[in-house]
Order: sequence, then C-alpha cells, then structure tokens
Amino acid sequence: MIPSYLAMMADSLDRKIEILNRIEEENGKQHDILSKTGTVDMDAFDATVEAKGELIDELDKLNDGFESLFSQVREELDGNKEKYKEEITAMQEKIRTITALSGSIQAAEARNRTLAEKYFADAKKDMVIGKKSAKAALDYYHNMARSTFTPPQYLDSKH
Repeated sequence: MIPSYLAMMADSLDRKIEILNRIEEENGKQHDILSKTGTVDMDAFDATVEAKGELIDELDKLNDGFESLFSQVREELDGNKEKYKEEITAMQEKIRTITALSGSIQAAEARNRTLAEKYFADAKKDMVIGKKSAKAALDYYHNMARSTFTPPQYLDSKH
C-alpha cells in the first residue's frame, strides 16, 4: 500500500511541475502583452489572468491531495527511511524543481506587476488629461453660448 501512495505522491509532484511550467508560460504571455508600446490588449491580458487562476486552483487541489497522502504515510516513511530511500530522494528532487519554479514564477509576477502598475498609472494619467481637455472644451462651449452677439463697433465717419 505504501508504494502505491508514494507513486501517487510522485505523480502529484510531476503534475505540479507541469502546472508550474504552464503558469510560467502564462506569465510570459502577460509580460509580452504588458510590454507592448501603445495600447494593451486587455482581453488577452484578462485571458491570461483567468488561465492562471484555473491553474492555481488545480495546484491547490494537488497540494491538498499530496498533504493528505503524506499524512497517511508519514509514520511509515519516518520509520523506514532506508527502505524507501530511492522514492524519497526522487520526490526531494521534484520538490527542489518545484521550489525553483515557484521562485521563478514569483520573480516574473513581480516584473509583471510592475509593468501593470505602470500601464494603469499611465492610463489613469491619460484619463485625467482627457477629462481636463473635455472640461476645458465644455467650459469654452458654455462661455461662447452665454456670450451675446455684439455687432461691429466700427463707425464710418463719412456719413
């Protein structure tokens, strides 16, 4: 029974690595979207955020399953480390890979957050400028509408 639990745990770790690689891909897409000069494709950006959300939900389920399995075999593993040394070593290596991927993802997330903050700050600034321009145009329109027509004040002295 323990070997099958260990195999399931190893499969869970492999699946986590796959999901983390997919999250890295989505981070790369986000970086490309946010790095483009001009307008940002918000639909594409939202799609990457949604995809990452689904992947993170999957990771959470895998983590819960792994923890559940580990709690069932913990005592057996602690008592028989030599017997399961190969499986433990293989899982430790996978956990190191997961840790490295997690660090890489966190760094990419920080870079993307900086790009997103810059984009939204610029967009807010553009909106403020647009709002001021619209207000100035509206004020001008109101001032011109309130002014009354004044005929030319030039008098012809020949009459």
